[in-house]
Amino acid sequence: MPSTASRRPGSPSPGCDPAPGALPDPLPAGVTHHEVAAPGARLHVVGAPPDPDVPADPRRPALFLVPGYTDHVGRYGETFAHFRAAGHPVWGMDLRGHGRSSGPRGFVRRFADYVDDLAAGLSAATEAEPGRRWVPVGHSTGGLVALKAVIERGGEAPFDAVAGVVVTCPLLKLRRRVSVGQRLAGRVGSRLFPRLSLPALPGYAHSHDPEAVRARAADPMIFVTVNARWYTESLAAAAAVAARAEAVPVPLLALQAGADPVVDPAATRAFAARCPQGRYIEYPDMYHEVLLELDRARVWADVESWLAAL
Repeated sequence: MPSTASRRPGSPSPGCDPAPGALPDPLPAGVTHHEVAAPGARLHVVGAPPDPDVPADPRRPALFLVPGYTDHVGRYGETFAHFRAAGHPVWGMDLRGHGRSSGPRGFVRRFADYVDDLAAGLSAATEAEPGRRWVPVGHSTGGLVALKAVIERGGEAPFDAVAGVVVTCPLLKLRRRVSVGQRLAGRVGSRLFPRLSLPALPGYAHSHDPEAVRARAADPMIFVTVNARWYTESLAAAAAVAARAEAVPVPLLALQAGADPVVDPAATRAFAARCPQGRYIEYPDMYHEVLLELDRARVWADVESWLAAL
């Protein structure tokens, strides 16, 4: 079992080296911060029980949030607050190399390490909430991690407690065009200099919410480079997972931004259609970060409706 230790909210995990500046901690009151051991990393995991003013119902599944590349769990305070108020325990984590977790920013030796991270974080959560059914909520790269986990390790603990999966704009296929030179640099760098991080592609719109855009731009834990090994590992994982939609063993809710400049909506749509228990919802005008969009309440409502039917 992973070792966990409660920490003062807002304190960084050992080994984390975010950019200088104040560390944001917008998560709601009642959220506890933990340090969880995973192979080769110390992970920042957060968790919160349901709102004590909501009648307890153990049938409500618990949620486990897995953010995307460059992202971290501290940006999703409103999502935590919403689902806690609806009676769900809500947990989440920073993948290695992200947020307050340890590791070089954005670097991953192999994509399977992210699945190990999710296993460690979810194990800590299931120990704190025994007997609960769990629903990972994975965004972008986090969605790819969640799908890979249930496809390849769905019968193993802790993934045998997963009752369903929600993915938002999962990284199944990139929509942004990458030049031949950039692809070549990524492949060569991954093989010879795996920790090499290259400047990110030109900026793109993440959300229509100006406050969310401002907060992201000012966030010292959001990095603006793309790691060479992450690039090749993620593309390989995306291709492998996209080919195995029929192997997803639990109900899937796929939420996709129609105006997503990052991932291809057609790939998400096709994947959900091939899933044995897949449901697809597209938001035509939304950008990539649907949980931080202006109309995020609509996204929350769609998740709530789907959870109620599990």
